[in-house]
Amino acid sequence: MHMYIKSIDECAWRSILTGWKPLRTSADEDNEVTIKRELNWTANEITTTIFNSKVLNAIFATIDISMFKIISNCISAKDAWDML
Repeated sequence: MHMYIKSIDECAWRSILTGWKPLRTSADEDNEVTIKRELNWTANEITTTIFNSKVLNAIFATIDISMFKIISNCISAKDAWDML
């Protein structure tokens, strides 16, 4: 699986190593943190998110249904990888 993910791109494997979290904006006046709107993402944030999605899709496509049930709620490829 390691080489399969690296064959997507080296940055794809890096998403397993570093993880990904939904992008957040800084706290507002009520000290609440909100999810950053996609329209406001930088080019680097878009690229990082794309690689996370590609790896998560690759993992989902190569596991059996019993494992899929365990990781199907993961939004981070690293989290899914760690659960396996």
